[in-house]
Amino acid sequence: MSIDAADVLAKLRHGDSEAFNAVYALYWKKLYFHAYKRVGTAELAEDMVQDVFFQFWLKRASLVITKSIESYLMGMLKNKILMHFREKYAASEKYDELVRHLSVHDSDTERRIDYGDLLSHVDELIERLPEQSKHVFRLSRKEFLSNMEIADRLQISVKTVEYHIHYSLTYLRDHCPDYVLTMVFSSFLFA
Repeated sequence: MSIDAADVLAKLRHGDSEAFNAVYALYWKKLYFHAYKRVGTAELAEDMVQDVFFQFWLKRASLVITKSIESYLMGMLKNKILMHFREKYAASEKYDELVRHLSVHDSDTERRIDYGDLLSHVDELIERLPEQSKHVFRLSRKEFLSNMEIADRLQISVKTVEYHIHYSLTYLRDHCPDYVLTMVFSSFLFA
């Protein structure tokens, strides 16, 4: 079964529940199996998919989908899964243990650098970014929004979002040692 995305989006914007039901019927199972593979429990996977469709319905009047409805829904699901793991690890003892043990040894000065100092250093660098780049970067890396969601929220093109993310990452790469970036960006899953 396939659907005409433009037609469905037009109907959704006008509150057509049959169009929503068609999208739901077409993509629910695929989203569910994707979520189940990632989170490992049927109940949680179901809840996530239901929430994705609920949010999709709530946003129906302002939806801007450039690729496909499926990729838009998958992006929403991906963000939900990332947020789940972020919350899970932030609340767990494993997170506390990880933070206690994450420190980096600076062989040049033979001193230990606290992980919090590393995050502070990167935050300072992020603060030096141009305002728009800083905002786009935070939405991408701290709120786990897709490029499309950022573009929608800020009323800019996806290409502009991609430019700002690329600019921000290049700036950080140029001003941070590689090991710092590796640790900090992996921490966004736990922060």
